[in-house]
Amino acid sequence: MNTPLANKPSSARSISLEELPFYCLLAAGTLELLYILLGGTLNYVAFYFVENYLIIPCVLFAGAAMIQPLPENSKKIVLLSLVMVGWFLVSQTQHRLVGMEPKKIGMFFCVYLLALPYASLAKDNAAQKGLRAIAGMYVAAAIVLSVYTANLYFDCLPSWLAEGVTWDGTRLQVLWHPNIAACLFMIGITFSFGFWFQAKRPLTRVLLTLGILSQFCSLALTNCRTSILVTCALIGGIFFFALFQGGWKRFLLLALAAILVISGLFLLASHIYQANQERIEESYALSTAASESSEPGAEEAASELSAPADLSGNNPQGTFLSDLATLNGRTEIWRSAFQALRDNPSLLLWGTEYSGSSISYYNSFPAEHAHNSWIEVLFRMGLPGLAVALVLTWMAVRACLTLLFRSACGMWKKCIALLVPCLLMAGFLEPFLFNGDISYFFLDFIFLLCLGYLDIWYHQAKT
Repeated sequence: MNTPLANKPSSARSISLEELPFYCLLAAGTLELLYILLGGTLNYVAFYFVENYLIIPCVLFAGAAMIQPLPENSKKIVLLSLVMVGWFLVSQTQHRLVGMEPKKIGMFFCVYLLALPYASLAKDNAAQKGLRAIAGMYVAAAIVLSVYTANLYFDCLPSWLAEGVTWDGTRLQVLWHPNIAACLFMIGITFSFGFWFQAKRPLTRVLLTLGILSQFCSLALTNCRTSILVTCALIGGIFFFALFQGGWKRFLLLALAAILVISGLFLLASHIYQANQERIEESYALSTAASESSEPGAEEAASELSAPADLSGNNPQGTFLSDLATLNGRTEIWRSAFQALRDNPSLLLWGTEYSGSSISYYNSFPAEHAHNSWIEVLFRMGLPGLAVALVLTWMAVRACLTLLFRSACGMWKKCIALLVPCLLMAGFLEPFLFNGDISYFFLDFIFLLCLGYLDIWYHQAKT
C-alpha cells in the first residue's frame, strides 16, 4: 500500500534551537573570513557587510541563548558581556550628545554578545565544534594570505590584490598594516599546531607542516619584531609542553632546549627578512638607475623588476636594539596619553571617540591611537570599560597558567592556552583587544572566543 505524500518524511532538515548558536557563529566567522581575504577590494564590499550585517548573527545568537535557562557556569561571563555592552551604549550616547562621529556597533556587539559567551551558552566546551570551525577559518585565512605573499614575492600578484598586498618599504603589508597581518599569522600558526597534534593521517600533518612554514615565512617578511619574537616563544612553548612529562631535571633540560628553539627561529626570521630587504633594495636601485639611464632597453628591463614606490615606507623602523628602549616610540605615546587624561578628567568617565587626536595634542608626532589595548579602552570607555577589560585579563591569565602547569589537558587546549597570552602581549603594544574596532575586530573576536572556552576549562580543572 502506497504511503500518502502528506505522510512522507520531509528531506529538508530544519535547524533546531540548540543548533542555531553554532550557525550564528559560523555566519559571523564567514563574514570575518571574507573581510580578511577581500580587504579593500571589490569597492570595500567586505567592509560594508561587516559594518552593517555582522550584528544579525549576533542578535540571533543572543536571542536563541537567552530564551533558554542559563547554564550555571555562564552567569559570570554573561554578566561581564552585558556590563560591557551596556556601558558601551551609555558612553556612546554621551559621545553623540557632544557631537562625536557615530560608530558602527556590530563589531562590538559581536565580540561581547557572541564570541565571549559562546562556549558557555552554546554548551560547547566538550565538543568545541564552534572553536574548531572558527580555528579552521583562521588557518585557511592565514594560508591564503601566505599565498598572496608568495604571489607578491614572485611578482605575479593579481591586479585586484595590488592595492592591499604590497611592500611597505621592505616590509610585507597585507591586511592594511604589517602588525595586524603578523598577529593573524601568529593565530594561524597556533591553530595549525593544534590541528597537527590531533591529526591522525600523516598526509594531514605534512600539509599542516607546510602551512606552518609558509605562515612563518610570511610573518618574517612583516618584520614586526615583537610579534615575531612572541610567535617564536609560542612555538618554543609548544615544543616544551609537547615533551614535558614532569620532573625538575626534565623541566630544566626542556626549558633550555625551548630557549634554543626560540633563538634559532628568531634568527631565521631575521635572516628571511634581511634577504628579502636586500633583494628589494637591489631591485629599487636597478630601477632607479635605469630610469636615469639613456641606454636603449635599460628602462624596459628595469620595468620587469618589482620595486616599491617609496623605499622608506610608511612605517620606518630602527634596529631591534635601538627601538627596544622606547618600543619604537610607544613609551612617548603612553606618556602623552596619561597627560591627556590628567588634563581632561572627564575622559576617565565617558571616554572619547578621538583618542588619537587627544594624544597627538601632547605628543611630538601624530598618533592614531594609544598603541595599547588597556589605555585605548580607557580612552574609549573610561574607567568602567577599563575595569571590565582588567577582569577579562585576569581571567585569561589565571586560566592559561592553570591549564599549562596544573592540568593534564591535551596539546590542543595547551595551544589555546599559549595563544591567549601572546594575544595579550600583542595588545600591550597595539589596540587590538577589548574595543571591537573594524580594522582588527577579528583579533578581538578570537581572543574573547578562546577566553570563553578557557574559563570553562579552568573551572573544570579546579574541580
